[in-house]
Amino acid sequence: MAETIQRGIFQEGLAIGKAEGVAEGVAKGKVLAILEVRFNKIPKGIEKSIRSMVDLIALQSLVEHAKTCQSLNEFSEALK
Repeated sequence: MAETIQRGIFQEGLAIGKAEGVAEGVAKGKVLAILEVRFNKIPKGIEKSIRSMVDLIALQSLVEHAKTCQSLNEFSEALK
């Protein structure tokens, strides 16, 4: 019985981790897509910084900032 409970807990944790990973990927993709549409080419440094992020709340904030920033320099400041 304890093994069944442990397996259930593990599977639930795995599902949560997968969902968080998918959400991170979607948020990163949105940020990069918005910047690419607005500014054409994204500097490698900015792209690398976005791809290395794991904080979903920060990524969601960057989605909004990517929509409203006036320049890539302004966006880059938000990454710091």
